[in-house]
Amino acid sequence: MFLHHRAVLVIGATAAVAVTALALHASAAPPPGPSISWASTPTASAQPSAVGGVHPIPVARSTPQASGGPLAGLQIPIAAMFRQLNSETTATAVGQYSILHSIERVLRDQLEAFLRWVTRGH
Repeated sequence: MFLHHRAVLVIGATAAVAVTALALHASAAPPPGPSISWASTPTASAQPSAVGGVHPIPVARSTPQASGGPLAGLQIPIAAMFRQLNSETTATAVGQYSILHSIERVLRDQLEAFLRWVTRGH
């Protein structure tokens, strides 16, 4: 009986937290600056038909737009993070190698000392 009441309280508290989080999320304004949207990009309006043999000149964009999909805005930040990760990984690998080299040297010295002790008949 006690566990039943406790379970009801836990489920009720969880539901209240979930509803509150959902309400806060729904009422929050989008962050300033560029953001990722799952909506498709707006299509260009239809070109007017040629009047009197004059055709409209197509307007070229000043910068080419790569159609990378909804995650296109993440390409530059992810590339920067991978560059940083590579440089940090290199530094970590150099540090780890030097530590392993030091450990190897110490173990070799200890092992040689042990083998000398054993071969002397002690």
